[in-house]
Parts: sequence; C-alpha cells; structure tokens
Amino acid sequence: VNSPLPMALVLFALSACAGEDDPTPRVSWPADAVAVTGITLVTPDGARPNVSLVLSEGRVFDVVGAEGAPLPAWMPREDRVGRFVIPGLIDRHVHLSHSGATVWVGDTLEANLRATLSWGVVGVADLGGPLWLTKVRDALDAGALLGPRLAVSGPMLTAEGSHPCETVYDRALCVFVDGDGAAQAEALLDAGVNQLKVAVQDAEFSPWPTPRIDLADLAAICAAGPAAVHVGDGDDAADALAAGCDTLAHTPFGGPLSAEQAALPFGEVHSTVSALAGVPRIVLDKDDLGGPRYAAVPEAVLNNWATLQARPELLVDGFAEASALWAAQAQANLGVLIVAQAPLLAGSDAGYYGVPHGAALHDELLALVQAGMSPQQALNAATVEAALALGWTDLGVLAPGAQADFLTLRCDPLADIRCAQDIEEVWLHGVAWTPEALRSAPLVVDPGGLGGLCLTTADCGEGLACDRVHHA
Repeated sequence: VNSPLPMALVLFALSACAGEDDPTPRVSWPADAVAVTGITLVTPDGARPNVSLVLSEGRVFDVVGAEGAPLPAWMPREDRVGRFVIPGLIDRHVHLSHSGATVWVGDTLEANLRATLSWGVVGVADLGGPLWLTKVRDALDAGALLGPRLAVSGPMLTAEGSHPCETVYDRALCVFVDGDGAAQAEALLDAGVNQLKVAVQDAEFSPWPTPRIDLADLAAICAAGPAAVHVGDGDDAADALAAGCDTLAHTPFGGPLSAEQAALPFGEVHSTVSALAGVPRIVLDKDDLGGPRYAAVPEAVLNNWATLQARPELLVDGFAEASALWAAQAQANLGVLIVAQAPLLAGSDAGYYGVPHGAALHDELLALVQAGMSPQQALNAATVEAALALGWTDLGVLAPGAQADFLTLRCDPLADIRCAQDIEEVWLHGVAWTPEALRSAPLVVDPGGLGGLCLTTADCGEGLACDRVHHA
C-alpha cells in the first residue's frame, strides 16, 4: 500500500516571487528549522540518495533533494553523510504489559517502553492486555510520557477455558464470551479501545482439548467493530473470514496453508513468527542471553530465561519442541501467503514467552525476507503499510507533515534487511537519541498530564503510592 499522505498534512508553503527578475518561488523556511543532510532516504518506493530532511516543531517540513531549493546559510545542519534513514518502525502485534517471562517477575512496563523505542519501534498495537493501557495510550498521545504511539485492544474476547486463559481467569487479559459476544464487544469499545481482539480457539497451546468460540459470537464481535482474530490453522482463518473477521492476528501455524486458503481476501495478516520461535531459540538453541539482542531486556526476565535454559524441564513437557515445529510451519506459511500476495504486516507478539520487546520486530523483518519478500517489501510491512492499517497517516513515511520519527542506520537495509538493526540514532519528534540513551531515558515528561496514571511512586501526589499492577 503506497497511499500518499492527505494534503491537509502538507505543512510547507511557497512564498511569492522575490521580484520580476527572479521568477523562482522561494520556500518560507520556519525559524526553528533544522536540516538533517547528506542522507540516503529509504522511501516506500526505493532509495533517494543525497537528501536533506528539514524538521520543524517535531515534524518533517520538507524533503529536499539535490535539485531542490537551496537551504539558507542560517539553517542549522545535522550532517549524516553516508547514513541511511528509514521511518520509525511499527509493530502490529505486541503485549506491552507482558514481560516475556514464564512466571511473574514484577512489573516491566517502563522497561518495555524503553526497549521498544531503543530498537527504533515508534508505534505498537497492543493486542490483548489490561484495559488500563488506554490510560498509557492517552498519556503518550498527550506528550506526558515518552514512548511509542499506542493502539489498544484491551482484554481478549474468548470462550471460557480457551486461549489465553486456559487454566486461570485473568480478568486483565480475558473476557469470557458465551452468547453475549456483541454486548461484550460493545462494552470494550465504550471503554475506549481502538480495536478488539478475539480468539477462535486454543489450537495447539495446551495438551488437552479446549473449547472453540461459537461462530455466532465471533460474527457479532467482528460486526461490532474492528477486530483482530487469534487463529491456529487455515480452517480457523477461513472460519474467521466467513464470520466477517478479515484481520488475522497470526500467520497460521497449526498445519500447512493451502494455496486456496492463502488467497482468501484477508484485510491483514500479522507475521508473528517470533511468538513461536522465542522459547525454542532460548531453550533449544541456547541463544546468548548476554548478546546485543537482549541488551534492553530487564534483568529479572533474563534470569527467568537463563533458568529455563539450564532447566528446560520447568516448561510444560514438550512445549519448546512443539513451539519449534509451529515456528517452522508459520515460516513456511509466510512463504505461501507471500506468493498469494496476502496483505502481510510485521507483528512480533513481543511480551509473549521468550519474545523481547523491540528486538523481536527485527526478527520479523528477517523472517519476512527469508520467506520471500524483498527487503523493501518487508520494511513497508513494518512502516507505511502498518501505519495505514492503524490509521496513522503521519507515521511510517517521511514526507512533509509527517512526524519526525526516523532511524539513522550505518548500512543499507535494502541490500541487507539486518542493517535495520544497525541503528545509530532514533529520532523522536525531531530529537536524536542513541539506543543506549533510550534504555535509561526518563519516561515521564509531564507528571501533570498523566491523568491518574503512574509508572512509579515518584509520579504520585504526596502521601500516595503507585499500584504497579494497575499503574494507578
């Protein structure tokens, strides 16, 4: 999807002609303009070398090529010759309140926000989490918190005893549905969620039979508002589409997709290979937990993963091996979907077991390329196309009027998608940060704008403490 930004977002204007002897219009540069010069800009259609981004008030004011209007001498320059610039990345499927550990290790929301930003992810959709994340979203939108732009689904609509509450009813994570799908969906939408999340069934996650949501409830939920559907296999996906649900929260992993299933008219399919590969990578492949991929993971989470490496018997018997098979099947099904030109978007399921926030989206980019996408297509799936799916027309591209959220890279991601991990700077609202600085950045920008939200006790009024489970 390569749709242009709405004209209302175009901020720059041309001044009148300077005089009869100079018919060339000149740009009226804003007084606070700063130019990031000498870059190769990666656009949805390819690379533009020797470009300058002119930034003003946290947005892109202009994109100036070698043939464009000369920059005035007074304008400050941030020279980045030899660097490649891509828009900030967007993860279409995360669990921002989840740590990725298999047991409770304490609240990690702050660390998750920092990790997300440090890996260049400037927007996320939380698909299954506590309703109080709407307050985090609102504080981010108001500029009171530093973090990625956030879309929220709230708790997952599911059948009792099914995914993700097979063994315990976590009221922050699940709303059970039994003939009341429309009412439950409307209640969440009235509470302010951006999108619904609904599970068709558990599929493969537990070694005992689990119930499947009634398809009439599924249809009622998807009729109530936009919904992403947790599916396990191609039959689940076909049933979801027949019920009017065209957004798949996962690439099916419970068996091979047929060409006919892959060609169904889905609106979105989220990649999420990381969700299945996280535990096998740590437990079976003995991934180096001291490596750069884990630099932003909280120590308590790393300790949990290190324990699982040393004592895999602590997991449900056979879970790691089964997950490895599911990951391989999802990877194969990605290839089938790519051949069918399905609308794939990059989503990592960050926060699920063994899946690190921020870093896992880069795993998805690599998975998409290994499945048959070009690096350009994979980047589009994590930038402009994901942004348009979420209605964020000022993210995912770098054009006049867009938010100045972008990454400077040391090498060309169109030549090697792994270069998207080689981040020198993350620019947020026109301000440059190093990834290292973001991992320890103060997140509360305006305590007065938190609206009853807290990250720590320091955010509370005198005599109050912070309930770190509900951030209230």
